[in-house]
Amino acid sequence: MARVSKALPGGLQVVLYHHLADESDDLTHDLRVATPPALFEAHLRRLARDYDVVDLDQALSGRLPRRALLITFDDGYRSVVEVAGPILKRLGLPSVFFVSAAFVTPGSLPLDNLLCWLVRTIGVETVEQAVTGRPARGRTLAALLGVIAELPYARRVRLADELAEAFGVDRARLRQESGLFLDYGELPRLADFACEVGNHTRSHLFCRAIVDEAAGEVELVQHKRQLEEWVGAPVRAFSYPYGHRRDATPLVERLLAASGHRATFLVESRPNTRHRAGATWNRVSLQDRPVSRLGVELELLPRLRAVKDLLPPASAHR
Repeated sequence: MARVSKALPGGLQVVLYHHLADESDDLTHDLRVATPPALFEAHLRRLARDYDVVDLDQALSGRLPRRALLITFDDGYRSVVEVAGPILKRLGLPSVFFVSAAFVTPGSLPLDNLLCWLVRTIGVETVEQAVTGRPARGRTLAALLGVIAELPYARRVRLADELAEAFGVDRARLRQESGLFLDYGELPRLADFACEVGNHTRSHLFCRAIVDEAAGEVELVQHKRQLEEWVGAPVRAFSYPYGHRRDATPLVERLLAASGHRATFLVESRPNTRHRAGATWNRVSLQDRPVSRLGVELELLPRLRAVKDLLPPASAHR
C-alpha cells in the first residue's frame, strides 16, 4: 500500500500525452503530438513501477502518496479512447483527458491541424503571409504558432474560416477522411477506462487572447458546462492549451476559479512541490521519449529548470 505524506502534501508528477499512433500524417506531423502505442505502454509500465499513479480525486484531496503521478491527455484525438483507453484499463491506471470542442465538434477541423496540413501542402511562408499580410519571417510551424499566439481574440477565432476559404480547404472532408478526432457523443465512453474529462477551452487558443469577460465566458465557462452536458459528469480541472504560464492571466484564473475549476495545469516541466485548493500544476510532456529518458525528464530536468528560474538574467552579470 502506498504511504501517504501528511506533513507536506505534494510532489505530484503529472505527465502529458496527446495522440497515439505509430506514424504521423499531414494533419499531425509538424505538431509532434504522436506517441507509438507500444512505447506508450512501455512508458506506463515503467511509470506504474516507479510511481503511485493517482486519479484526479486523489490529486484534489491533497493527500497524496509519496511518489504520486497523474496521467493526462490533451485535445480530442480518437486514439485516446481506441488505443490508450484499453491499455490503461488493462494496467488498471486512471487518467484525465482535457478536451476542447474544437476537436470533438463534428465537421470541424482544429486550427492547429489545419495549419499543419497547410504548412506541409503549400509551405509555412505562404501560410504566415496569409495570416499577417506581411512577408514571412518564420520557417517552422512552431514559429507560425508564435505569431498566432499574439492575435486578438476575434481574429483568432475566425482564422480557421479565413484560411480554409483562402486556400479552398474542405475541412469536414479532411476531418472525416483522417478519422483522427472524437465526436462529442463518444466522450461518455471515457468513463469505461477510468478517464475523467477536463476543460481545454472551446477554441484551443492561447488564453492570453482572452482579455474580456465575454470571451472568457465562451471559452472557459460555457465550454465547461457544454462538456458536462456531453459527458454527464462534473468538469473539475482545466489545462491551458500550449501550457505557457503567460496564459494564466489574472482574468483567466479568476474566471476558472469562479466557475468551479478546482485545479489548472501548465506544461512547463517544473517541479510540483505542494498543493492547495485551486492549485496550478506543471506537467511534463513525454510524447515519444525513450523509456530510458523518463527519469531524466521527470526528476532531473524540472529541478534544473527551477534552479535556472532563480538565477538572475545573464545580462545582470555584465
